[in-house]
Amino acid sequence: MSFDVNIYPNPSRGIVNISYSGTSAIDVEIEVIDTLGKQVYALSAVIDNEATIDMSNMSNGTYFINIIEAEIGSRIVKRVIKN
Repeated sequence: MSFDVNIYPNPSRGIVNISYSGTSAIDVEIEVIDTLGKQVYALSAVIDNEATIDMSNMSNGTYFINIIEAEIGSRIVKRVIKN
């Protein structure tokens, strides 16, 4: 099973939306990693359509959002710019 997500807006001023268009909810681990490889945010969630991340307290720059589907371990990495 694979899954796909869309990250928007990108670039973002703070709130980032993660949309999922699958037919059933999925259990995910979401991590935000900075360019030095440090985890700056983590969240476990069940998403059926959309989840949000508040990046407003993070410094401007490039981040990588790792989304891991918990049941089978599939991983998607998306790049987002916060400005």
